Amino acid sequence: MTRKSNDERSRAEKAHFDSIASKYAKKDIFPPSRITRKLRVRQTVSGIDSVNTCDILEVGSGAGYASEYLKGMYKTFTGIDFSGGLVDLARSIHKDPDVKFIEVDLYKYNPEKKFDIIIIIGVLHHMVDIPLSLKVCKDLLNPGGVIIVNEPQDSNILVRGVRKLRSKFDKTYSSDQEELNRKELVGLFYDAGYSEISARPQGFFSTPFAEVLMRPVFIFLPLSWIAGLIDRAIEKTIGKIVPGLSWNIIVRGKNPDN
Repeated sequence: MTRKSNDERSRAEKAHFDSIASKYAKKDIFPPSRITRKLRVRQTVSGIDSVNTCDILEVGSGAGYASEYLKGMYKTFTGIDFSGGLVDLARSIHKDPDVKFIEVDLYKYNPEKKFDIIIIIGVLHHMVDIPLSLKVCKDLLNPGGVIIVNEPQDSNILVRGVRKLRSKFDKTYSSDQEELNRKELVGLFYDAGYSEISARPQGFFSTPFAEVLMRPVFIFLPLSWIAGLIDRAIEKTIGKIVPGLSWNIIVRGKNPDN
């Protein structure tokens, strides 16, 4: 099978996300999923100093719920997405004056200011040129600024299997994406010129709740909450010993000061 060109992949991904925009916010509204999706976002930025004085850029902001989940933890929040449908949806839901959403391709984004923190949550593996994406993000950071990505990791056999299964049955799922493991992600950060690179696991039990609308709510709502509690405990303890068993991996890098 002939691999699509980057332009073809980009057009296909944009068309895909435009087509599902109206359905995209359901997971962030559905109570059991909302709990663990908020957890994933907040765990992604945990450990950042003075985050409440920072200008944050989210690449691939989708329906914009990260701005809500991180409310009170930033000075300004800018979300960019190449899907006009998703940007329109985000603007209709989130109307805080310190939050804005822009329809633009990352590779063509030329803002008037740079950012202190860039977050990319579950999006990097969709990008048509991952090495270039990380280099472009580096240029969008202030000196000393931090980029953080949260990605599914293919070191987990279960994750690989579920992703393949989901691509066959879930019409909202894009199968045209990369599969990355911890070593590859860290290597990409080094190649892009970041410093102080670190990687840590995230999501051992909670991630399925974030991605699937599980019913009945009265059963899965408390289970989702419990899964989040267990994950926070694991990530602080034995998660560092068995990082390959987590659903996601968080990789962080710093734009060097010089």
